[in-house]
Amino acid sequence: MIRFIFLALLLNLSKTSNAQLTPLPGPPRLTTKREREESLRNRNCSIRHKYSAAKRLTIYPFSKASKVLLVSFKKPTSIVMGGQVPLKNGKVDYAKLYEIKTLNNIQIDSLTQILYNIGYRGPFFTEIDIKCYNPRNAKLFVDVSGKTFAYIELCFECMGHRVSSTRVNTGDFCEQKYELLENFFKDSGIRFGTIEKEFDN
Repeated sequence: MIRFIFLALLLNLSKTSNAQLTPLPGPPRLTTKREREESLRNRNCSIRHKYSAAKRLTIYPFSKASKVLLVSFKKPTSIVMGGQVPLKNGKVDYAKLYEIKTLNNIQIDSLTQILYNIGYRGPFFTEIDIKCYNPRNAKLFVDVSGKTFAYIELCFECMGHRVSSTRVNTGDFCEQKYELLENFFKDSGIRFGTIEKEFDN
């Protein structure tokens, strides 16, 4: 269930560094119905930027990546909910990945278009509280030496994400961004977490 949390309570709990949470003028107060409706509308996606393909590739982690991979992974049997990109000694454990697809230049162009040119329609005053997080997918970034140096982990079911470090620029995760990315994963050949959603499949 979606519930609204007032900005005054979120100052130290912001989940997404790119979110356009905008303080209400004056002292902390309850939002009006009109403000809540406007806030919901402004969380929708729209084309906010017209960065060129070359400009988008200068944004980290694409700026350092020699390869970009889409992957899926299954939840460890030892936990009931949750999960994460499988790691071993702090590095991505490729042996535990379920599906791996390497993106070509056209696909990378499409991905960066989704991430960096599509954003929030406008400022908003409230945040959505995500109650579940069961990631099955990620974007991995590999440098010229073959090292996986960054990732963006995704949970399409719960509409949440995590990054490997604060340096990773994800763009705005506006309301329809997860659907756009889920379709991108499907079109790229990743089935688990998109078409097949059950962990025990």
